[in-house]
Amino acid sequence: MPDFKKKISEFDVKRAKLKCRIAEVLRVNKKYNERHNAENAKLKARIKKLESENVKFRDRIIKVK
Repeated sequence: MPDFKKKISEFDVKRAKLKCRIAEVLRVNKKYNERHNAENAKLKARIKKLESENVKFRDRIIKVK
């Protein structure tokens, strides 16, 4: 019987360590996602700006023709 108690306590320790590792991975992943979401927002804004400049440039070319 004591062997089972020892195994259970070892299992509980391993389980606690895994829970800590999972929490750390989730925390790091959240930071990664936040950073990339911010970068994506900047790039989308830049694309819109470039697209609007392209339309203006195209309109100027048409007027010249």
